[in-house]
Amino acid sequence: MPAVPPPAKVLVTGASGFLAAHVVKALLARGYTVRGTVRSHAKGEYLAKLFEKDYPGAFEFVIVRDIAQPGAFDEAVIGVDAVAHTASPVEWASPEDPPEKLIKPAVEGTLFALRSAATRGTNVKRVVVTASYASILEPHDGPYEYSEEDWNDFSVKEAETRGKATTAVHKYRASKTLAERAVWNFLTTDKPAFDAVTINPPFIYGPIIHDIGSIEQLNLSTMQLWQQFVRTDLTPEVTSTYLGNHIDVRDVAEAHVDAIAREDLAGRRLVIGCGPIAPQDICEFSPSR
Repeated sequence: MPAVPPPAKVLVTGASGFLAAHVVKALLARGYTVRGTVRSHAKGEYLAKLFEKDYPGAFEFVIVRDIAQPGAFDEAVIGVDAVAHTASPVEWASPEDPPEKLIKPAVEGTLFALRSAATRGTNVKRVVVTASYASILEPHDGPYEYSEEDWNDFSVKEAETRGKATTAVHKYRASKTLAERAVWNFLTTDKPAFDAVTINPPFIYGPIIHDIGSIEQLNLSTMQLWQQFVRTDLTPEVTSTYLGNHIDVRDVAEAHVDAIAREDLAGRRLVIGCGPIAPQDICEFSPSR
């Protein structure tokens, strides 16, 4: 399938989210026109105002109140040339929650977007899906170099065998693994007219440009930083804690645009990241704290 160059129209699902707002901005900066799905008129108006000065007339929004409903994107995909599906539930399960509480909406939300693109998006040539490192990080003993060939089947097996006793981490990772597998299975079984790319980033940090009304509305990774650096005394033990691999949200956004614009990335899982990070690294970038 050929690439989708600008000024093509791209649908960005969940456009008012932390990453998605940056994806919209990156697409506009490269000359695409963008339609974003949002859950409320207020969220859409915020984005329209945010982008109108630099990209007049290039952004529009449609309201999709519940992405977990079949056909949620049926109207949104009409007339677009590509889809960047970033909308997904991102939350930790409580100890009382069965894994299915995370897995079901993650998988179904992805499939609903793909089915809408396949049945109603007659112009859609490529779908880019925001996946995660979580679907790759199968545990290994000793040093191990992960690639796009790796899948985290361990977390899936944990969820299947342990049920509610599965740790929150593995419930989350299982949901991400199964949601991404659903993408590739859909292409095999349904054979849509479009191809697909998945983006697999680690923890995503960076500036906030989307609309938030309170600290409680922060995205998960930013909330974790706020809790660690604002609500916690910065003792040597805290600042030496390993936070895992990370990447700047703007780099993830650019990866989404590349996945739409480049023909050679069709059918790829893009494992991206900037390397490990510790709280001390963040302190050095935040002298006021």
